[in-house]
Amino acid sequence: MDIGNSLDFSEVSITLVGGAGIYKKDLITCLELAPKLIAADGGAEELKKFDRIPDYILGDLDSLIDAQLWEKLGSKVIKLQEQNTTDFEKCLYSIKAETFLGLGFIGKRVDHFLAVCSTMIKYHHKRVILIGSHDVIFHVPQRLRVKLRPNTRVSLFPMKKIVGLDCSGLKWPISGLTFDPIYRVGTSNMSIENYLDVSLSDNGMLMILPKNCLHEVVSALSR
Repeated sequence: MDIGNSLDFSEVSITLVGGAGIYKKDLITCLELAPKLIAADGGAEELKKFDRIPDYILGDLDSLIDAQLWEKLGSKVIKLQEQNTTDFEKCLYSIKAETFLGLGFIGKRVDHFLAVCSTMIKYHHKRVILIGSHDVIFHVPQRLRVKLRPNTRVSLFPMKKIVGLDCSGLKWPISGLTFDPIYRVGTSNMSIENYLDVSLSDNGMLMILPKNCLHEVVSALSR
């Protein structure tokens, strides 16, 4: 199947599944929030373990065992030939969606995970939240207000040089700090109020929170 124009689900949130391992409970949670199910290549094989059939399968298909079988089961299989990007990036540039909830992109190979982090910054204009075994990871917009319980672990990881302009609700404030992936990162901070407000000088910052903050993150990024 030729993708032609982008798949437009602008009014719908998508659960996007990769091949790095997923948990059934997380899949159920994500589908409640984002019912459209799409697999990035080998992510379909992860879904097979839970008898789930994705609406679409996208990628170069080098990890898909039997594309014809998936088509018989009802999936629309889209092969994207180019080899300059990962399957995760292929999905992001091919799909328009309100929010992407990504499962199966954090575990297993570290090089794949680092490539995913880089892609999240490249496509920072898209609302992408990755869910792992312990954490959620997302790109921080230049202004963010998110509801968190006090004493929640908050980690900030810059992918380029960024200045913290203002903040409230953090144990160790970031106002006036220059973040840099080599010289200063902001991991293992902590919330001290019911809301965390952050203002940054630019795009390019990732935030890592405990997985139980997923609903709050979805709400915050939807504002």
